[in-house]
Amino acid sequence: MKYIIATLLLASVAMAADMGMNIAGPAYNFGYNTGDAGGHSRVESGTAGNAVGSYSYIDANGDRRTIQYSAGPDGFKATG
Repeated sequence: MKYIIATLLLASVAMAADMGMNIAGPAYNFGYNTGDAGGHSRVESGTAGNAVGSYSYIDANGDRRTIQYSAGPDGFKATG
């Protein structure tokens, strides 16, 4: 039985490789705001292995903290 499962697993991996699957995917945009006392929110957009966005929250002192970030061929970079 385990040989059958192993064979099926290897066959599915080989088929996925032959399909030339596009991991980068299409362009996207999303965002949310929790609306709770923590004031959490996030927005992000991206295309083909690149993304830019920001997230924010209310810290323990009651101050809003916002972090902006980008990710792409040069890696992940955050400021804020």
